[in-house]
Amino acid sequence: MGQVELEAPAVLSTAEVHIGMSARGYFVQTGGVHNAGQLRVGGAWSGHYELQAGELNAADMYLGCLNNSRSDVLQTGGTATVTGDVSFSGNGVYDLRSGELTVLGSAYIGAAGGNQYSIDTNMCLLGGGRAAFGSIMVGQYEDAEKGRLAIISPGAQVEVTDTLAIGPRGQFQAVPGAVIHMTGSAFINESTDPAALAGLGNLTLVFEGGAAEVDPFEVAGEDMGPVLTGFADNFALGTLTLGGADIGKVRLCDTFDNQGDGALGNEALYVTSLEIGAGSYLDLNGLNIYYLNFIDSGGTIDLNGGSMTQVPEPGTLMLIVVGFPMLLKRFRRW
Repeated sequence: MGQVELEAPAVLSTAEVHIGMSARGYFVQTGGVHNAGQLRVGGAWSGHYELQAGELNAADMYLGCLNNSRSDVLQTGGTATVTGDVSFSGNGVYDLRSGELTVLGSAYIGAAGGNQYSIDTNMCLLGGGRAAFGSIMVGQYEDAEKGRLAIISPGAQVEVTDTLAIGPRGQFQAVPGAVIHMTGSAFINESTDPAALAGLGNLTLVFEGGAAEVDPFEVAGEDMGPVLTGFADNFALGTLTLGGADIGKVRLCDTFDNQGDGALGNEALYVTSLEIGAGSYLDLNGLNIYYLNFIDSGGTIDLNGGSMTQVPEPGTLMLIVVGFPMLLKRFRRW
């Protein structure tokens, strides 16, 4: 496919569209409706799909190229709905800047099996608009291409209804203020490289799956105790919020050896802010949480053998260091 433009009020329906199969392909949609069946962007050559307005519907979407060129979907408006899965491989990129993207199945960012050319630039970039996914699987398998999920604007509205999984070859980036709404979703972390997931420190995860859902949350940090160094290069999370549009119920777990020490059940969660809404529930499941700030608006916390400990910030430590001798001096005067 060379270059195709779709405008309103046109309706285009095809069983399969392949952009970049035997030559570079370019598809621009400025309106209308495109029912694509299977949509393949990239192949032997690079492909580019630009959705500016209108409606794009696909059963499945495949992004990637075999010749080290970027193949991408750039969405600056309109609505895109994928009833199945989106698979990223070979420099496949989805760049959402505005509009709505809905993936009812899974977004596989970094396909299994690798690629003989470039394996580093499979990306889902969320810079605006609204993105709703069944699951997001980022670099999940050892033999997968690298995958990157990046929230590059705090204005992006992101929702996951089933699973957010970051694997051994996954990367996560986020700007301050980034939020992911977990509406009945598990958080799985199988990374052993905290630097690759540095964006977690800027992220707010809001669990709001309702009373029927208890969502597992994989902790991954080395348990250093209540010290500030535990927040550095240690899978620390910005904010964990239980409760939003509905109540949130979370159970911590340690089912993967993120620290590579051969043990399970000994890792911890370091989180800057922990917020538990009315009616929400947190089960520590024998694990430890270290936090800087804590707001409890009427939730339930089940330590279940674990512990919650506030980590003194530098200002607090300074007050302790300065204040204790002063109190001791006053005590001696009495």
